[in-house]
Amino acid sequence: MRVADHTRWSVDAPERPISILPFILYRNWVGEPPIDLRGTEISIQLRGDDLKLHGAECYFWAHASGTRWHCRGRPLTIRDGCWDEPSRFTVESVGTACYRSWVRDPAIVADLDTVLAGAGSYGISLVGFSHEVSGKLAMGSFEIR
Repeated sequence: MRVADHTRWSVDAPERPISILPFILYRNWVGEPPIDLRGTEISIQLRGDDLKLHGAECYFWAHASGTRWHCRGRPLTIRDGCWDEPSRFTVESVGTACYRSWVRDPAIVADLDTVLAGAGSYGISLVGFSHEVSGKLAMGSFEIR
C-alpha cells in the first residue's frame, strides 16, 4: 500500500487544467524500460481518509516524449474511510475520452497513440477542484494486464 497526503503534493500548474499528481511511477527510476499500455487493462484500488476533493475527480494518465495525456473517460473510484472494489478500465488510443494536459515543447507534441505505445511514466491525477485538495489518499493495489 502507498499513502500520500496534501503535505506531500502540490498543484501542477503547467497542466491544463491544473492537476495534482499524487502517485507517479517513472519506469526508468526502477530500472524498467517504457511500456506499451495500448489495449492493457488497468486496475487501481484507492481509498481516501478525510479526503476533501472539492469537486476533483481522479484519472489515470500516461507520459512519454515530453507529452502527458489524461484518460478521463471514467473517473476512478475513491471511497472515504474504506476500500472499494478496484476501478478497472482498458486503455485505448482510439476513440477514447483522453486529453493532452501538458507538453514540454509545443513544437514537439506526441499524439495519444505514441505516448501509450512507449509510456515512460504514468500515475493518477486529481483534476477539477474548486479549492486545494486535502487529506490522505492511499493506493491498495495497482495492476497492468
